[in-house]
This record gives sequence, C-alpha cells and structure tokens, in this order.
Amino acid sequence: MPLALPSRIRLILALVFLFVIGGALVFWYGRIGFLPSNQSIIFDGGWRILSGQIPFRDFTLPSGIVPSAMQAVFFDLCGISWSSYVLHAALLNGIFGIVAFAILRAFEVSRVWAVIYAALSTFYLFVPQGVPYMEQHSFFFGFVTLACYLRSERVSNANIRVVLLVTIPPLLLLGYLSKQIPAAFFALLIFADGLSRRKWQTLLWLTVGTVFSLLGLLILAFAYRIDWRLFYFYFFTLPGSLGFDRLLTLLSRRQFIAFGRDVLPLALPIIAVTGIAAWYFVKRTSAGRIPWTVALTFSLCILLAIASLAIWHVVTIAMIEVVLLNHFCKVRRNGLATPPRSQRIFFLQGLIVIGILFVAFTNMLPENGIPFVMICAGILHRIALTREGSYRPHPFLIAVFVLLVLADTAVFHVRLNMSRAALFLTSEEFQAQAPGQNTQGPLAAMYGPVYRGYRFSVQDLAELTDSLRRMDGAFWYFGDASVVYGAARKPSVDPALWYHHGVTLAQPGSAEFLNYERRLLQNFRRYAVRQIVIEDTLTKSGCRLSDFGLVNDYIARHSHVTSSISTFRVIELSVDKR
Repeated sequence: MPLALPSRIRLILALVFLFVIGGALVFWYGRIGFLPSNQSIIFDGGWRILSGQIPFRDFTLPSGIVPSAMQAVFFDLCGISWSSYVLHAALLNGIFGIVAFAILRAFEVSRVWAVIYAALSTFYLFVPQGVPYMEQHSFFFGFVTLACYLRSERVSNANIRVVLLVTIPPLLLLGYLSKQIPAAFFALLIFADGLSRRKWQTLLWLTVGTVFSLLGLLILAFAYRIDWRLFYFYFFTLPGSLGFDRLLTLLSRRQFIAFGRDVLPLALPIIAVTGIAAWYFVKRTSAGRIPWTVALTFSLCILLAIASLAIWHVVTIAMIEVVLLNHFCKVRRNGLATPPRSQRIFFLQGLIVIGILFVAFTNMLPENGIPFVMICAGILHRIALTREGSYRPHPFLIAVFVLLVLADTAVFHVRLNMSRAALFLTSEEFQAQAPGQNTQGPLAAMYGPVYRGYRFSVQDLAELTDSLRRMDGAFWYFGDASVVYGAARKPSVDPALWYHHGVTLAQPGSAEFLNYERRLLQNFRRYAVRQIVIEDTLTKSGCRLSDFGLVNDYIARHSHVTSSISTFRVIELSVDKR
C-alpha cells in the first residue's frame, strides 16, 4: 500500500492548490476586456502614489486608498504594466482561497469539503473585475478579519488570542480605507456576535486595537501633511451624501411600486414554499415558537435577495434558507441547539445580509456582491449535511445540494467570468476578439474588446500612450482611461482620481467644484502641461467637458494646434509664462 502523506503535508498541498487556482483564474481572465471607467482607477492611483503624490494632499478620492498604495508597491517591484496590475488582484484572490479555507475550518467543516468550497469561492471575488478594485479589497480585508476573529475564539494560547483580536481593527481599517462598504458591515457583524454572546474581554481588546489603529492613522496623516478639509469633504461628505440619497431612493414610493410590480410576483411563490416548508417542519417539532420567528427572518432574506440579486443566486440562497430552517427545527426537537451551531447560523445569515445590503447601497452589479456565497454553502454543509450525534442527513439531500452548488458556480463562471459580462461586454464582442490580439509596451498584457460604449480600442490606447511618452511636457487627459498617465510615464495632473459628479467631484457650479478647477489649473502650471487629450466630451458617469468652465477658458486662451491620435483629440498648448 502506498504511504499516506503526513497531515501537515496534505494541508500545505491543499493551501498551495487553493492559492494557485485562485491566482490563475484572475491572471487569465483579468487580461481579457477593458472597462476604462472601472479598471483605470487603481492603476492611476498606484501610479500617482509611486510618483510621490499623497492622497488628500495632491489628489482626492472617495475610496481606494489602500488598493492604490498596494498597487504602487506592485509597480515598484514588478514594473508599470498591465501584467503587474493583474498580478496584484491574482495574488489577493489566491490568498482569499486560503482565507476562505480558514473560515470554513473554523466552523469545523471537514478538510476535504473546506478545500472544495474554498476553491469554488475563488471564482467569485476578484475574477469578475479581473483587476484590483475598491469593493473587492474591502471584501477581502473583511474576510481576513472574520478569519482572525473566528481563530481567536478557538485558540487556546491567551497571548495569541490577544494578538489576533488586536489585529482585527487595523484589518477593518484597511478594508474601510479600501471602501467604506462592506467593511463597516463586517465590523458590525463581529461586534454584534461579541455583544450577543457577552464576550466582554473580546470587545475590550477590539476597543484597544481600534484606539491604536486610529492613532496610527492620525500619525500617518500628520506625517504626510494631508489637507483635512479635502479629506473630510471627499472621503466623508460626498460618499455619505451619496449613500443617504440611495437609501432614500430605496425607500421612495416609486421603488415600492416597482418592487410590487417586478419583485413580488416572483417573491411570493418562493416565500409561500418557504412558509409551507416552515409549517411542515415546525409541526414535527415541539418547539414551534422560535422556528416560526426564524422562518420569518429566512423569508425576509429571500425577499431581499430577489430584489437585489440575479435569479440563480436567489435560488441558491432560497435553498440555503429552506435547508437551514429544516435543520434548525430538527436540532430544536433533538435538543442539539448548542452555541457553536448558533454561531454558525448567525454568521451564515450575517454574510447573506452583508451581500444584500452591499448591492442595495453601492448600486453595483449584484454579481460583485456575493463573494460569500460558497463560504455560506460550506457552512451550511457543516450545519445541516454532516453526521453528528443521532442526526443523519439523507444522502440524496447531500447530492442535490452539492450539484446545485456546482451548477451555481458553473453558471456564474460561464455567464459572468468567461464572457466578461462584469465589464459590460456583449458576447458577440467577446467572441469576435481573437485570443492573443494585444499590443506592445506597458499595456501588452491587455487584450480583448473595450466596453462597447467607447470609440477606441486597446490598440488605439497603446498608440496614444506611445505618442504621449515621446512628447515634451505633461498632459491633461479628459476621459475614463486614465491608465495613459502611468503607461506614458507622465504625471497625473488632475486633482481627482476619476470623474463622477457626486462621487469624486462636487456638482458643477458649486464652490467646491470651482476650488477643484483652481487646483487643476495650478497643476497645469506645476507640471508644465503642454497637451490636452480628449477621449470624449462626455464620460460614462455623465461628466461633461463643458462643465469645466475655468479649464475651458484656460484652453481657449492657450490652445495652439489641434490634432488627433487615433480616435483621441489632442490640443497643443502654448507655454504659460506666468
């Protein structure tokens, strides 16, 4: 008989497998297709920080501070290229596979099933975007935080436990500085778990870690001399106003009418099935009151999921809720409702609610808000489909559950990852692009179609980048593809990381927008801007070139020659001697 590998070697091989599959998925699909309005943000942010610019001193952004700083490190180590950009996301996605494994093992999922569900999880986090992105980084740090919290609950060494707990607030802060949501939801989830179980010592150490994290952030802010007024307005005021507006939109009369027209016809049958299942299972147990309360919560989760997520994920979540309800009633009947089981149910439900709230508040594609779904499936497998005591799950139920989970991942991968639907490409555009059709230079690893709303191709962008690199002086780029700054090795002169009124810019005509324009004109002189490059007069977020009154006046006074490079308009400026 062949010798069995030692347990530690098998564990290492499992972790290597998860890291490789998570990294390979992103490194392959992240190079296909280009959505300038999304995929340029962290590239330009990383280039700015590598060039010596400091957030809220030299440029402003509502989120993405940590991903940009991390990308600067990747650019410094690996060179300024699309490959090093995708590598950043690939490495984090590989690490996420290991983190998902750690979370599942903390919930006592068997090693084999933990590897399976963790491997499936890697299809959901960074692969849809394919590059570093604010929300994905926030989710990533949230999951790392959750892994540390769960590990601290199960470690026997008191010193290690304290270190893990004190590490949680800095990790949450990194997530928050990546994107406020969902990091804030992860913080609430952990706090709610500690408070509900009266873990006062845990909450104390979390408070200590929070205090030291905020002090460290203040020290860094003063050391780099950030502008506190810019920080308050662009990191809190604008995002806060946007979140409040979206909350009002969700609660508006129009939304309720649309909800009743579009959602309820689909929701009611699923809730009815859930209710019938609840009645059937509750009838078979003597403890009927609590399961009915749980059934109501489960139905609410399904209702919210239908309102926010794609249909195949609704089916998956509905399946999770019904199976979980069934199990809850059985453990109540058999007296098996132990604290570990309650915690598993709490976090399973909590992750689902985080995903639903994330989609509601960020208005992103629903598919970007469900990296938790396979972790939830793994937790549910441990809760309801694992033999324990007198409880014996039916083999047919296990088989159906696993097949549905695999089908969900397959549909997600084919419909979203392989077709690059998260980049809003049509299947015809994707299929028409010959594999390997790319270009030279820093963007050599990028191939595939550009989102159909843009008039340029990857080859046009490479031609523009090459031309700008050879020109004297800096340039100002109006448009979404701000990757041209780093690819051309020229300074990013705009004070805003990207263009979006109400998100990165104040509304045109406001005092804050006029202050922004004045800072932009100061950068024209500071960096000796000699060219104005216009991608289009309207960005995909609705910013118009005509909104920039002071800038247009400056261009009118200093324009010298107008030409074109591929589809881009280039205005040569005369030297401003003032």
